[in-house]
Amino acid sequence: MNRKQSDIVINLPRDLAELEPRIRQTINENISRGRTNATIALHSSPNGARNLALDTELARSYHEAMRALQKELNAPGEITISTILQAPGVMRFPEQALNAEEAWPAIDRALRGALSDLIKMREREGKHLAKDLIHRLKAIRGNPRISSRCGETISCRPSRSHTKGWLADCQ
Repeated sequence: MNRKQSDIVINLPRDLAELEPRIRQTINENISRGRTNATIALHSSPNGARNLALDTELARSYHEAMRALQKELNAPGEITISTILQAPGVMRFPEQALNAEEAWPAIDRALRGALSDLIKMREREGKHLAKDLIHRLKAIRGNPRISSRCGETISCRPSRSHTKGWLADCQ
């Protein structure tokens, strides 16, 4: 959040890409600065029946490649169905086409809820920071070595390194 401008990164399913400008606008209406990451993901309900798709040709190809590699390397071990099923793409959920317009109301509700929670969290964090700063300021004012010098002018000039030795240049 230590950025002076708004930097919004949005990750969403390909079928919902047309909603990115609306999502960006909604975020900009609520947050004026800092980096914001928004991830939109589709999760089916626990009751939602989703059948797995099994790519048997890909599984066969993996099995053959594994056997060939095992033979070439003279590697011991067993190639199990579990190993083949864990190979990328063999077992997957079938692609479901999403209608962006139908999905927008649910996305908008979830996004606005998340932004509201973020704003509340930032306000709480700001209050805690303010209390901490006040506590530290009181500690500084209560320290006689520091408070006795409050009327003095301290001139500081940044060193060429801009970071190292800057405080040492204060007189």
